[in-house]
Amino acid sequence: MSSNRIAVSYQDLCSKGLISDLKKAAICDVKTVCRLSCNRCPNVCSAIDLEKIAVVGLQLDHILIKQTEETGNLDLHLSADNIVVWLKKNDIAYQNILS
Repeated sequence: MSSNRIAVSYQDLCSKGLISDLKKAAICDVKTVCRLSCNRCPNVCSAIDLEKIAVVGLQLDHILIKQTEETGNLDLHLSADNIVVWLKKNDIAYQNILS
């Protein structure tokens, strides 16, 4: 049974080495020169093969990339079994997403 959807910062996961590089999952032509973690790619939410994204220690049921309006940072909306326990264990801040 899957838990609720949770929003987490891509940068938080990346800084702890808990997520695969989004650049490796990019399906656009500029990925050889682009640095997705700089938050400047206008296609970041549409040019990523979500099935190629891996999170260490989680089997994801759902993943969605969103760019926050106020900061331009990348948020990942995730769903997986025991995700809250995993986030607390890895000291990752998160927000519940209301459906």
